[in-house]
Amino acid sequence: MAVAGAESDSQDLHRQRLLVALASEGVIDWDHHTLNSAVTLCSNLMAHPDLVSQRQVVMVSEEVFLHRFTSEDDRTLCLKLSQLYGDALGQLGRVSRAVQVCEKLLADLDGTTGRRSVEGLRARGSLGWWLGQAGRWSEATVMYQELLKDRSRLLGPRAVETLRTRHNAAWFLNRQGRTREAVREFEILLRDQVAVLGPDSVDTISTQH
Repeated sequence: MAVAGAESDSQDLHRQRLLVALASEGVIDWDHHTLNSAVTLCSNLMAHPDLVSQRQVVMVSEEVFLHRFTSEDDRTLCLKLSQLYGDALGQLGRVSRAVQVCEKLLADLDGTTGRRSVEGLRARGSLGWWLGQAGRWSEATVMYQELLKDRSRLLGPRAVETLRTRHNAAWFLNRQGRTREAVREFEILLRDQVAVLGPDSVDTISTQH
């Protein structure tokens, strides 16, 4: 069964690549079906990203964004693709561009699902991270502290995503030179991670070090 599932996933990925390639070459139109294939393909590529996958996500995204999509469902797909595009850019070292993409994504979400939606929380996390990678530590810290408040309220202080946000918020405090605050936050976080995730979790071990 596991082999059959793997073959099915491989076939789906191949089908997505084919549809995206045909649309990119103008053989078929960019429509909801091909747009959905592009988003699914990029999601799969970013699930286990490497240099080649990241470059493919950027290439596919930039091709998609040359076209106009007007339906609400298509605009939602384009927002999802923007998230993947921004993260791929950042992982490729194009951090300033990643910040721009995430800022635009967040502005677009303000007019649709909002900053406190699942998509909005994810976009704020990406923007905060890439702001930090750009050396804009103060802005990143503010972004993560605001995000932490919303994730704690919406998901709970011990939810996995909240714990990761707490880790990043403390890390940015440390990068700003606010060492005592950071150490205190890491100590509290570590106790919660051990209780929720266990001592051998990758996230727990990361906090210990």
